[in-house]
Amino acid sequence: MKRLITRGYRPQFFSCFRILLCILLAISLPGRGAYAADASNTNKQDWLSKPLTLTDALNLSLQQNRTILKSARDLEAAHGVSLQARAVAIPKVQVTGNYTATDKDALESVIPGQSQAYQSWDTGIRVVQSIYEGGRVLSSFRVAKLTREQAILAHQTIIADTLLATRIAYYDVLLAAQDIVVREASVILLGKELDDQQRRFDSGIVPRFNVLRAEVAVANAKPALIRARNDHRIAKNNLVNLLGYDLSREVGEDVPMQLTDTLDAGDYSIELADAIARAFEKRTELGALRKLEQLRAEDITAAQSGRLPSVQAFAGWGWRNRSFSTEITDSIDGWQVGAIDRTLFMCRLLSPDGPEGDLAQRDDDAWFWWQAERAAAIGRAVGIARDDLGHS
Repeated sequence: MKRLITRGYRPQFFSCFRILLCILLAISLPGRGAYAADASNTNKQDWLSKPLTLTDALNLSLQQNRTILKSARDLEAAHGVSLQARAVAIPKVQVTGNYTATDKDALESVIPGQSQAYQSWDTGIRVVQSIYEGGRVLSSFRVAKLTREQAILAHQTIIADTLLATRIAYYDVLLAAQDIVVREASVILLGKELDDQQRRFDSGIVPRFNVLRAEVAVANAKPALIRARNDHRIAKNNLVNLLGYDLSREVGEDVPMQLTDTLDAGDYSIELADAIARAFEKRTELGALRKLEQLRAEDITAAQSGRLPSVQAFAGWGWRNRSFSTEITDSIDGWQVGAIDRTLFMCRLLSPDGPEGDLAQRDDDAWFWWQAERAAAIGRAVGIARDDLGHS
């Protein structure tokens, strides 16, 4: 009997112990979470207490600047666009299927006395390869290459602009700090002059006007000092944004940054003509515009290819039900090889009464009339592309 009581007591004891342990953990976890959050915030703001050189600022901007990161994503997207442009030259896999049910009374017997299936189906798989597309296949390779090169040049442009902005912001902070030193020295100097004029006025050496003029000079110098301090705060915030940092709410409006470089102007002599020549040769913006001009020329090629024949070869395997079998599951299969020609024929329909005559009355005089709206659209696309190329 004692053994039975002991066995029944232990599960109740352990269940109570587990409940108590869970309550203690629930009480302690929020404190631990808050401690972990405080530790992470402290680690994130450690860079504020570290000296920051110009080289470190440029490296941080390359790693964390949001504009550069977005440009890198755009570069990856442009790579996908280049792959899409080359898709016209890549073999395509086509899967087709068809099912048809016909009224039995609407069927005609080819052979008297033989029934015909009123249900039919067919399916197949093909690999289609473009052989000739009016120059669009080779143009797709050029478009893919130009798209990729233009995206790279655009990315390099954003990197160069961001690094330049970071360098300027870094020196703006140093310049604002030196401006504060100058403004503070000016206020201190004018304050000493005011004290000197006040002592002289008390001694009866100078009139009251000298004291008033000194007071006005001190009052006029203080707003300049305030503006210099505000410019210093704004410059540091601009630099922080370019570095890609997120300031926490604990950091005040005056970011405690420590910049170690100084405002040293290096010697850089270059003639204006040489500078312009280098800019035309190496500026990535101009390189991107040149690629854009070539892309517009390829658009003309693609638009003109719609007027030329399109030849594709295919090979595949097909399945279908037997035509003279009433069993829908009775099927045959086999390979298929062939070529597809999609040629756009255009002609001008004329009549003795002029081009404004009734089209229905002149159908017999025409040889071909196939996709006239598409031909007109292609002509408009060619004209628009040429205009864009002429203005680029």
